[in-house]
Amino acid sequence: MIYMGFNESATSNIIFLAHGSPDPRSAECMEEFASVVSDQIGIPVHSAYLDHNFPTLQEISERIQDPHALVMPMLLSNAFHARFDLPKAAKSAGLQNVMPPIGHPTQVLQELLVRAQEPAIVVSVGTSNVCAQAVFEVAVQSASWQCGISADHAYVTGKKDLIKNKLDDYANSGGKTVIPWFLADGKLMDQIRVEADMRDLRVEGNGICREAIFVSHVVQKLKLVCSLN
Repeated sequence: MIYMGFNESATSNIIFLAHGSPDPRSAECMEEFASVVSDQIGIPVHSAYLDHNFPTLQEISERIQDPHALVMPMLLSNAFHARFDLPKAAKSAGLQNVMPPIGHPTQVLQELLVRAQEPAIVVSVGTSNVCAQAVFEVAVQSASWQCGISADHAYVTGKKDLIKNKLDDYANSGGKTVIPWFLADGKLMDQIRVEADMRDLRVEGNGICREAIFVSHVVQKLKLVCSLN
C-alpha cells in the first residue's frame, strides 16, 4: 500500500471504499456522502464496497479506468478489514494510491460530545482486535478530555464492554445520551436505538457521514492530500 502526496493534475478520481452492509440504508448513505464531498472538492467521488454491496473496488476501477485514482478507506478502525480485505481489494483492482483508514477523528468526536452537552457514552460496532479497541477507547477519552465533557465507550458486538451491560450502568448512574460511532445507518444502529429506548436514553446522531463536521474533516483531508484549493 502506498500513501503519498498527490497533486490536482494527478488526482482525477477518488474512491470511498466502505465495508458494506446487507441493510440498504448504509450504501444509500455512503452514496449521498460521496456526492456531497464531490460537490465540495470538484472531483468525482465514487463509492465501492468490500462486502454485501456493489460495486466492488475492482468494478469501480474497471469502470473509471484510472490507475492513479485515490482510495480513501471508509473504515473506522485498523482491524481485520483494513489489514487484510483492503490490501487484497486494492491489489485486485490494480490501485496503489490508498490512504490509511479514516479512523477516529478527534474533532468529530469532540463536536458530538459538545452537542450532547452532558456526559455521554460512545458506541462502536466492536472488534476482536485488542489494538483497535484501545485506539477507539483512547480516542473517546482524548476527545472527552479536550472538550471537558465526560464520556465512556461501549460496543455492539464482541466480548467486552457490550452495550447492554454498559448502558445499564450508564442509565443507573444518571446518564442520558448515547452517541453511535458509526459511519451510516443500519441494523446495528437500530439495535442501539432499541437498547437506548429501553432505558429512556437519547440517541444523538444517525451516523457520522451525515454530520457536517465529518464532511468538513474529509474534505479538508482530501484537499491537503490532493493539493486542492
